[in-house]
Amino acid sequence: MKKLSAAVVAVAVVQIVASTSASAITLLDNYYGGTNTYNNADSIGGGIFNISSADITRTGVGGNTLQVVINTAFAGFAGTDAGTGYGALFITPGLNAWQPTGVAPYPTDVYRAGEWQYALTMPAIPNTSSGTGGLYLTGNGALNVATTNGTIVSSNVFGDAITYPNAGNNGWYFRQGQAVQFTPGSVAPIASDTWSVGPGTITFDVTDNNLLGNDFALAWAITCGNDVIQGQVDLPVQLRVGGIPEPSTWVMMILGFVGVGFAALRRKSPVKASEQRRRYTTDIAGPVEVI
Repeated sequence: MKKLSAAVVAVAVVQIVASTSASAITLLDNYYGGTNTYNNADSIGGGIFNISSADITRTGVGGNTLQVVINTAFAGFAGTDAGTGYGALFITPGLNAWQPTGVAPYPTDVYRAGEWQYALTMPAIPNTSSGTGGLYLTGNGALNVATTNGTIVSSNVFGDAITYPNAGNNGWYFRQGQAVQFTPGSVAPIASDTWSVGPGTITFDVTDNNLLGNDFALAWAITCGNDVIQGQVDLPVQLRVGGIPEPSTWVMMILGFVGVGFAALRRKSPVKASEQRRRYTTDIAGPVEVI
């Protein structure tokens, strides 16, 4: 019975760890951002322009890959509305790395030079549902100013040719002053990222080997700036690099413990055969020892 119980406990522990390691932390879209020349709503125009949340986790061997899933109705609609496309994923590592101006939901907050240190890129209007981009250092420059690292591109600002989605829009229906895309310069990417577009989701995966850490600020936007998601992400211990072993490691550890336990039992002093045969019984005269 003890052996069975130990096996059941071992299986239960493995199942719990596997479930925990597969989870993700969710960042809700509670950020407005400015400057909004149309209204003060979270999503200008609503509908397909809405971003609801982002799911963040670490995957791969030892959690060496950062995965960010943007949950947005705009997935699959790039290029269908006046050239509006998908933005780059911006990240700045560190605790309390997100320092927006004002108070929630931050209706006047705009990009400040140095705010986003890294960018994960994908085509604004891709011709496939998946592909490869890059993880770049942004150079910490101002918006729409080219550097050797590249250009942090803003949402449309009254027809400025360098901004998104294109120079033909007058800007009245866009949230301005937000970093929405990154155009690489002459500096090569630190690593490749993979991206994919599915029903309601845009997924970024980058094997950063903990370069971006477990605590960071994050931002993603539609290139017209109709909606922006920003916030601080602090991964819980079960999702951190080195936080807990992978499920396969737990399995090996538990099997090792079981093996040590059985070995310890077998090392106990053997019981004499005569003692094993000793039994006691009772008759009318009282207890009688039977050998």
